[in-house]
Amino acid sequence: MQIQPASTDQLLLETALQAGYGFQVACLEFLRRGWGGDCYRAETHSGACYFLKLHDSGSAGAFAASSRDFYLPLMDQLHSLGILPHIPHPIHTRTGALSLAVGPREMVVSPYIQGKLVGLEEFPQDVLVQLANLVGTLHASLPHLSFEHPFVERFEIVFEPALCANLVALEAITPQHGPGMQQLQAALLPRRDDVYRALERLKTLQTQARAAHPEMVVCHTDLHGDNLMRDEQGNLYLLDWENAMIAPREHDMIFFAGESPPTWETFWSVYTRYFPGVELDPNLLAFYYHRRGLEDIADFLVRIAKRDGGPQRDQEDLQELLEILDGLVFLPGRS
Repeated sequence: MQIQPASTDQLLLETALQAGYGFQVACLEFLRRGWGGDCYRAETHSGACYFLKLHDSGSAGAFAASSRDFYLPLMDQLHSLGILPHIPHPIHTRTGALSLAVGPREMVVSPYIQGKLVGLEEFPQDVLVQLANLVGTLHASLPHLSFEHPFVERFEIVFEPALCANLVALEAITPQHGPGMQQLQAALLPRRDDVYRALERLKTLQTQARAAHPEMVVCHTDLHGDNLMRDEQGNLYLLDWENAMIAPREHDMIFFAGESPPTWETFWSVYTRYFPGVELDPNLLAFYYHRRGLEDIADFLVRIAKRDGGPQRDQEDLQELLEILDGLVFLPGRS
């Protein structure tokens, strides 16, 4: 169940759009509560449509590395230079900025993309080929870009304190905490040691990753089907650039390297046209697989603990949390 923001928030946004961008808003529609902020669709009196994200102040509950000082200029350059024309890109304010302060929060405005999400099922063949070309183009783009604030992978485990604190807190859950928390305790407490073992494995892989000195490229880092959209013309858009960084290519490859042989072979055969002879480091793939899984578990723990998603969302989060843990526990080569 989505919680509709107060009408005063919408009025504040309409005023900000007029003052900061010169937009005369005819309609402002709340879309959803996304990770880290509220999302809206705005239509102006001229008929132009825009996507707004009003980012939460602070970073509580956000464990994935991100930097708007990096990813907003990245999206702007990729689009304006024609490297990746089919991506969302920040609209400049009247003063030339890529975002706008709205009270304690920050608003980013981009053109509204009308299309259909690819989704989390297996990618159709034509989408897979398109995606491999887009990822190859992205990874080859770094020499053409410039950044005042480059955001470079440092192989950190920023979610570890919150993950461990929430695992310890499982013991203190009582009936007063509600059904979501009780179900979380019953499902995860017996498997808490599995999480700790996966975390120790991640730390070993972290040491190996830092010693490897891999080639760095621009990575999207979140290339699942819910971040891919096709428009009516068949163009494939890469959405949600909030966790983009300069990192080893393996960061993006975890979304493909573990797939069935036909899927991986199709993707890799297209991708390597951009990087002939390149090879992947299995330890880096394992690092990113473990870090992503444990990062997601930490996010789900916090979300269920906050009890702001409702019973159905708690059930969905808990099921996905356990599936992620199963994948980490039974990963081949786990020590």
